[in-house]
Amino acid sequence: MARILIAGCGDVGATLGQSLSAAGHTVWGLKRQPAGLPPGIQPVAADLTDPATLTALPPELDAVVYSAAASGFSAAAYQAAYVDGVRHLVAALHATGQPLQRFLFTSSTSVYAQHQGEWVDEDSPAEAESFSGRCIREGERLLAASAWPTTTIRF
Repeated sequence: MARILIAGCGDVGATLGQSLSAAGHTVWGLKRQPAGLPPGIQPVAADLTDPATLTALPPELDAVVYSAAASGFSAAAYQAAYVDGVRHLVAALHATGQPLQRFLFTSSTSVYAQHQGEWVDEDSPAEAESFSGRCIREGERLLAASAWPTTTIRF
């Protein structure tokens, strides 16, 4: 069974973590305030925007799911969650020599410039015009440049 860290273990991450734990995987949920995580998810108290808090990650992880959300709808909040947070977590994982087999990133269709009902598929260019889409797209790029296989899911 896999050892999985869910970074940003809010509603989506906690639901995923419960399913993974029920399937027999070992799951950690990274949150600033991890008290109250559902059973089966081991808490990791850390702040993705503060690299000093990311020094005690679980060892020998097989996978990471990045499902953090911005704390508000502003350029600064999106920069913190989707660029700085990704950069800090990737650096912390590299520093501890994590042997990840997969890094999953929960993204958004806001990375596309099409907003007038145009058809969008996997071949559409991701050229966001909004600050939110540009920040999320930068997070995707940072992960794509990491040492691990990555999968981006654009909800």
